Amino acid sequence: MGNGGKGGGTGEVDGGNGTGGAFITPDGGAGADAAVSDGSCGASVIEASPKEVSVLLVIDQSDSMSKSLGASDRWTATKGALGTAIDGTKDAIDFGLDLFPSAGCDVPADPVLAVPVEPGTTGVPKILAALEAAGPVPQGGTPTAAALARALEYFETGPGLSLAGDRYVLLATDGGPNCNSSHAPCAVTACVPNMEPGVCPIEPDSCCDGDVKNCLDDVATTRRVEALATAGVPTFVVGIPGTEDFADTLNAVAVAGGRPRAGDTKYYAVTNAAELTDTFRTITRDLVKTCELQLQDRPPNNNALNVQIDGEFIPQAGADGWELDLTTTPPTVVLKGATCAAIEAQGASSVTIVYGCPTIR
Repeated sequence: MGNGGKGGGTGEVDGGNGTGGAFITPDGGAGADAAVSDGSCGASVIEASPKEVSVLLVIDQSDSMSKSLGASDRWTATKGALGTAIDGTKDAIDFGLDLFPSAGCDVPADPVLAVPVEPGTTGVPKILAALEAAGPVPQGGTPTAAALARALEYFETGPGLSLAGDRYVLLATDGGPNCNSSHAPCAVTACVPNMEPGVCPIEPDSCCDGDVKNCLDDVATTRRVEALATAGVPTFVVGIPGTEDFADTLNAVAVAGGRPRAGDTKYYAVTNAAELTDTFRTITRDLVKTCELQLQDRPPNNNALNVQIDGEFIPQAGADGWELDLTTTPPTVVLKGATCAAIEAQGASSVTIVYGCPTIR
């Protein structure tokens, strides 16, 4: 699935933040600069565009999302924070949405997601409309494992299997995963109401003795994100206020998902609405790979490419040069060091990949 406006039709490349660029392959030597500048080689251009990025938002709409958060409630804060983040990156990222639960401990029976992943320019308005129409489900649990199983099915055997580029899940929840109906009556330490201070009225006994669906579903949830990671779909875990008592579980899920946060707390734990907005914005912004430009065709000779940014050819060697990632098909030009930093901070008027001249080292 393509992202509208990501690629350049004339050899120039839109790098995300108004960035364009030209790229040159490796091999150089004394005369390479002259050969390029005097027009004796490199007359052809290979088109390139930033790597496509697809993000499936898996959003908790359990009953507890109606609890207050600052001047609003958790659901309203999440809806607003997501809207700000995805609207700001809709030109560079494909987005989809799924909500859980549909009722009680159920996930939607329809295999079609609330909004299947599509280019952000068309998908984001649909996601915003779906979020506006949704809300916390009365007496709704947190069947996180089942929601992630839907995501896994979408990416492994559903329409998500054919998505090009990098694929991710962004899970946002306000509590520990439960709805573990297969669990034997669980101990106090694995009963979600007991884990939340003041929720269980019969402590030190377990509130799960008569309702095993409230047992923590940590093992199955971790296995689901492991399976997603194995399928090439890492998971970001965002913890809305309410997750503090389940930090160990969400840390483990975040690590298993393959995109943990740096530091002791591995999931993205937030404490207020402003921090939630910043977190969503940071995650989505960092996925826009303005310094990774995938060629539209495989070059006949990898040693005859050159990169040009705003009319200036960039030597391939060195910390501020570029490299060719051959693990993608076609290969991807990756800008490095200060060259990358300048593009991300200031943008560029044009970036072009020139073919036919020995690469300037």
